[in-house]
Parts: sequence; C-alpha cells; structure tokens
Amino acid sequence: MAKMQCVIVSPEEEIFNKEIDYIDAPGISGEFGVLEGHEPFITILQIGIVKVKNGENNMQSFLVIGGYFQVEKNKIIVIADEVYTKENVNLEYAQQKADEFKNKLDALKFTDENYDKIKEQYNKYKYMLKLAS
Repeated sequence: MAKMQCVIVSPEEEIFNKEIDYIDAPGISGEFGVLEGHEPFITILQIGIVKVKNGENNMQSFLVIGGYFQVEKNKIIVIADEVYTKENVNLEYAQQKADEFKNKLDALKFTDENYDKIKEQYNKYKYMLKLAS
C-alpha cells in the first residue's frame, strides 16, 4: 500500500509527523477516511478522535478539538486548536469534568444561551475518556 505523509499540529507543537496508510477524522459533516490518492480537499474538524493507521497492526489515536484538515498530493495536514494523546489524559480529572459538564447540560434547555458552550466542554471530556480507555 502506498504511503501518505501526515502532520498533526497544535498551536504549541508538532504532535505527529510520519508516513501513514490511512487516516480517519471527525469532519464538520461527519466522520471520514482518507487513503493514498484521495482528491485534494480541506474541511473543518469537529471535536473527536483522529485515527491514524501505519502498517498492519499499528493504529494511533488523537483527540482533536476543532481545527482544519487538508489533503493535497498525498499529504495530510491536521491543524487543531487542541490535540490530546492517550498518554496526556488524566482519567480522574477528565471523569470529574465530564460529570460536571453533564450535570450543567442536564440543567439547561436546548435554547439556553450557554447550551452549546457547555455541550462542547462536555464532549471534550467525554472524548478524552474515550481516547484514554
């Protein structure tokens, strides 16, 4: 299988820079995957897990919080507002924050002014737990 160069960065650092076989990401219109030879495109990322496959049994996962995803000539560029790896997630803290934001969300109505911000925070910590488990 042909390889693609993949770079994942946050404003603070380069998180990942390797050749890969496949990538799966949470786009604004839903989850999508990219293989070698994919048509060029750019999209906005949602909060979610980016899965990178490199080789037969080598899968790495990253939590991205917002940002952009670009494909051009077998090069993948992920520029995320925040990026988390399994190693830098504190499970106890993430569970505490997920519970806190879930309780706040349950107390709000869909039409409340802060509903979307609270839901975004809840999703961030929910995905941290998913990434770390």
